[in-house]
Amino acid sequence: FRSPYLLAIAAYTLCNALLGTTVYFQQAEVVKMAIEEEAARTAFFARLNLWVQFATVGIQVLITARLLKAVGVAAALCILPLIYAIGVGALGFAPTLGVLAVIDVMRRAGTYAISGPSREVLFTSVARSEKYKAKSFLDTVVFRGGDALAGHAFNALRALGAGGLWMAAIMIPVAGAWAWIGHKAGRMHQAASRERELRA
Repeated sequence: FRSPYLLAIAAYTLCNALLGTTVYFQQAEVVKMAIEEEAARTAFFARLNLWVQFATVGIQVLITARLLKAVGVAAALCILPLIYAIGVGALGFAPTLGVLAVIDVMRRAGTYAISGPSREVLFTSVARSEKYKAKSFLDTVVFRGGDALAGHAFNALRALGAGGLWMAAIMIPVAGAWAWIGHKAGRMHQAASRERELRA
């Protein structure tokens, strides 16, 4: 709590949880309405998972390292929020299985192959003791707390009659804030890395 840098990483993690859970609930609603049989739903999600794994491996092998080297961690951290902004907007206008499938593969592959590795890079700027204390807190309290908060907020908004477009209107600014936080955290990391190089 005394470190602005770690608080920025925490805020990035919280936004990830908030949007991820919101899209997850939207996905469940779309699939439930479009596919009646449970076995067919299971098959649909299995196909999605397969495409996510293919995309993740492909991006990690061919793109991730080159992307981080080319644009830096600050820009890389903005990619997933951009995917989510496009995703919630697309689902708001066209809540169909096809749109859902494309967005789900993009957001999950982006999480595993770009956002996750980029977030791990941020921890190279802190001491080992801070890193392990902070990561435990982030992965449990912040991420799971964000999950719970997003679930309650989603149910409350649905109870008030908020549809897909309202969800998009609320979530797109959150994605914008998320991108800004990610960029700021990335710049802080880059500044700390330069300072460390100067000291060496």
